[in-house]
Amino acid sequence: MNDDVQPAFGRRRSELPEDGLVTMKLKVPARVARLMRRQSAIERRTLSGIASVALSEYFDRHPEESWTQAT
Repeated sequence: MNDDVQPAFGRRRSELPEDGLVTMKLKVPARVARLMRRQSAIERRTLSGIASVALSEYFDRHPEESWTQAT
């Protein structure tokens, strides 16, 4: 999908860089936020670091080829 088109849902997406980092705003259940804060305090890591690792691990387990294509 071209990053600068109107998606099937949501608002228009902006162009993303090929490499580097981007900032994303996520809404998670309060329970998840509490667990992440607790983990952050124990591991002395930032919330964004914990979320980044969790998302990376998820996408390593579920490669893009396994995703269902929207029709």
